[in-house]
Amino acid sequence: MRKFATILLAVVISILFADSGVFFLRTEVSPTNISTAQTYYMMKNELENSDYNPASVFHKDDLKTFLSYRKYQDEGQIGGFGISKRMSRHLIGLKVSYLYVDEFEGRDIPSIEPQYVFDSRNFITDIVYGYEFSTFKVGVAAKYIYEKIEFEDAGGFAFSAGFYKEDLFTQDLDIGLALNNLGMMTKMNNEISDLPADATFGLSYNIDTDLGISTAIAVSEKYLLNDDELESYSGVELGYENKVFARFGYRFNNEGMPFSLGLGFKFKNMSLNYSYSPFSDEIGDSHGFGFSYSFE
Repeated sequence: MRKFATILLAVVISILFADSGVFFLRTEVSPTNISTAQTYYMMKNELENSDYNPASVFHKDDLKTFLSYRKYQDEGQIGGFGISKRMSRHLIGLKVSYLYVDEFEGRDIPSIEPQYVFDSRNFITDIVYGYEFSTFKVGVAAKYIYEKIEFEDAGGFAFSAGFYKEDLFTQDLDIGLALNNLGMMTKMNNEISDLPADATFGLSYNIDTDLGISTAIAVSEKYLLNDDELESYSGVELGYENKVFARFGYRFNNEGMPFSLGLGFKFKNMSLNYSYSPFSDEIGDSHGFGFSYSFE
């Protein structure tokens, strides 16, 4: 790979997404987790939460599907699709997600005008399994990862495991623990990228009122095992009659995208979700959309 293009790509990707490793594994995909700053996995159980804790996937429906899409200006887009089946105390799910970033400018030598344009493509396929015990839940996820940048590509596998317990010490206080993205990639351009493995801890508290108004407050701490860094997140979801939701999230020590917000609407078996993430630099704002359908 041409050195100048590689340097440019690394700079742009670090601004857009993450510090190191296969950055797509740390990119927020679902609008619910985007709008609550990666804390929705402590508020509701959905298949989309497997990126943060594979034990937080136990939806109440028999069969459920989801579709999500997120846009970064004109050059970047992220999407995901999933389907999950619950069988008594068991849950099995399949999730596919992608990231596509276009129009990277490449140069063999320093120049004002680019000599060529290339793109970056990333795909992840997840198989998720969970089991619900009488007092807690556990889950595991196996991922196949494919990454292509210009003419170079790499593949690999990652594994995650999680624990989730409701009503810890008192009613409506939940706790979650997880180890995510343990695995390895093949070489790209004769170098192996370390996966962004992390240990995640979350707490949430839910408040319901007789007026039909509900409030979920959550915090999440993520320790990046390879980078030796600690990230902190907080989120709030306000709901009315379990039909309309307003969500807010804040990422501590994140200058690029500190806060986000979103809306959700539920109509019988269907749910529509939206997220908005304003960036503090010239990358541009990000909008995310999600749709899910439940088969009872």
